[in-house]
Amino acid sequence: MNQSTNHSPKKHALKPCSKYLKLVFHTWENSELKANTLYGLLDYRDKKIKQNEVVAKPISQVFAQIGNDIKAFDTIPEALDMKNLLIEQGDVGDVQFNFLFCILLRRNGLNIYSFNQLLVILKYLDSIKSLQESHPELYKLFGECKDIENLKEILELVEVENSSKDLWRVTKSVNWNRSCRDDHIRSRGLKIKQGDIIKLGRLKMKLVDIQTTKDMLKSKNQCSKLDSFKSLEEEIIVERDHISLRIEDEQDTLIPCRFCLSSESKPHDPLMNLCNCKGTQGFLHTECLRSWMEAQMTHEILNENSELYNWSSTSCELCKAPYPTSIEFNGKTKSILNYEKPDEPYFVFEKFAPEVSSEITKKSFYIFRIKNLQEYKIGKSSECEYILDDASASRFHAVIAFEDPNCILLKDYKSRYGTQQLMTIPQTLDNKDSANNVFQIGRTWCKVEFKKKEAKSSINSVSFGLFCGIFSRRKKH
Repeated sequence: MNQSTNHSPKKHALKPCSKYLKLVFHTWENSELKANTLYGLLDYRDKKIKQNEVVAKPISQVFAQIGNDIKAFDTIPEALDMKNLLIEQGDVGDVQFNFLFCILLRRNGLNIYSFNQLLVILKYLDSIKSLQESHPELYKLFGECKDIENLKEILELVEVENSSKDLWRVTKSVNWNRSCRDDHIRSRGLKIKQGDIIKLGRLKMKLVDIQTTKDMLKSKNQCSKLDSFKSLEEEIIVERDHISLRIEDEQDTLIPCRFCLSSESKPHDPLMNLCNCKGTQGFLHTECLRSWMEAQMTHEILNENSELYNWSSTSCELCKAPYPTSIEFNGKTKSILNYEKPDEPYFVFEKFAPEVSSEITKKSFYIFRIKNLQEYKIGKSSECEYILDDASASRFHAVIAFEDPNCILLKDYKSRYGTQQLMTIPQTLDNKDSANNVFQIGRTWCKVEFKKKEAKSSINSVSFGLFCGIFSRRKKH
């Protein structure tokens, strides 16, 4: 009896192994798409798509692309050995080797990581011991390496050599029927929260503000009257696209403002250095900068629900450094870029310049009003409730719904180039609904499915039964 009780925990330990992973990869092979891959564009109407299926155990693994084929490795050093072998054989020039992502088995289940996310984890660790304690599964993935600095060098090398780094969640299937546009109803879509980045075609946007109810809008307006400064402390923090500056108190300076030529610094309108210019050209009043920004702005009404604000330049004309978009001090924020916000519920997307564009200091904001509709179509057609002004967007590109007041539900609407969400943090794989496990990196689309091991044997038994029935009927005839 004791032996049977001792063996019961082992049966429980084998439960997670009752499933295996089936990873379906689709790789776009068309050489004409090289220009589009700069934008991460994959044409879902293209027929030249190579399909691969990889069956893997539900354990920590690394996945890499060798040409158009996909291979799983137990450790990162093992994958690097394969790459070095290809280099020695002289095949890397002809066959591209790219690390795609890795899957780690953690307490909450299987998690998918991009390699830049692994690099972020290692940046905050100072020893192998801390890695073993905080991320033992990641320690095993590195082949139990003994030097933390060596691990960082390995990951940095992977990042530099990888042509594709960002991992995107996708709300689109490769196999779809063009005649049916109602498949988006069956899709659960992507939940987009404030701060998330999405991509519609090549159009990359960040959700910077969302006010879905009148109560939220009212409280927001009461807390956002920050245009008048009550006091100015000795140091001011300036946020310049995630860059923080520390500026000493310059109230006694005799250096004039570059725009108005006044050297007076007021609590509500401080005089400070907001770019990289030195000497007499380096100081500006915040109100003068706001006025200059307004002169760079154009406003376009796309339809009754959509508006677009464009700033032709948000950088210094002399040193070319970008100006801050807001100034924060004492927990209060003063916006430098001003646009009129609706009195009704709305949400705002910041439009990013294309990655290959040199005009990185341009700023654009879409403002979309929220009515009482259940769903909103978004695309470049005039029939959409929300209109986009990008050529890569489809006429009816996606559908937006509001099931949660704090987020947007985004579903693809049979678009040509797909709808994606940037995966900024590791994603726990859904072992029930594989529609939530669809990703894209570079020119490769991937779907992760959980399969039961018994499924294969049951299919075989059914097939065998059908075969026996057909054979017996033939024998009678």
